[in-house]
Amino acid sequence: LRTPLTAIVGYLALLDEEGMDADTRASLATVRRKADALQRLIAQFYELSQARNEDAPLACEPVEAGRLVRESVAGRYRLFEERGLEVRLRVPDRPVRVRGDEGALERVVENLVHNAGKYARSTFDVEVGEALGGCVTATFANDVDAAFSCEVERLFEPFYTADAARSGERSGLGLAIAHAIAEEHGGNLAAASDDERGTTFTLTLPTLPA
Repeated sequence: LRTPLTAIVGYLALLDEEGMDADTRASLATVRRKADALQRLIAQFYELSQARNEDAPLACEPVEAGRLVRESVAGRYRLFEERGLEVRLRVPDRPVRVRGDEGALERVVENLVHNAGKYARSTFDVEVGEALGGCVTATFANDVDAAFSCEVERLFEPFYTADAARSGERSGLGLAIAHAIAEEHGGNLAAASDDERGTTFTLTLPTLPA
């Protein structure tokens, strides 16, 4: 799939638009956009298959969970501010370490910050708990509306999209990948909703011994 699609994208880039009329250029832009979306989808298919492959190697190194969460929220803070969201971030002052693949865990945290923050109406609460019982917990809560909250049990299904807007060029694979990565690390990713707090994603990761 990757090889012929790469060729298609390459030939699209070579097309000379100067001799095209406006309608043809608009059609070409649509083809390019769909080809790009297909490339992203194929990449996510591969990532999901790797995350679900028990034989796929994962690095096992100390990872500072608080730093991952702090940096991810900071990276999108301007966007949250522009939307008028009240962001509340609570991370312990001292390091909160888990052991795992830092790149994979960063992917999980980025996905949760993106999803929970995107659908928040006015508040977005992120909290990292101290290691208790051999586990670290990070929660990502928003005040999403009831229409979204009622479908929370399906959020980790591959290809499920929670609203019509997401069903366009979004694959619905992001949370499925995050869930698989959490399980590969011996942890868990869950979602719950209630009328007061909205939707809460809870990521639990074990603090493995050295």
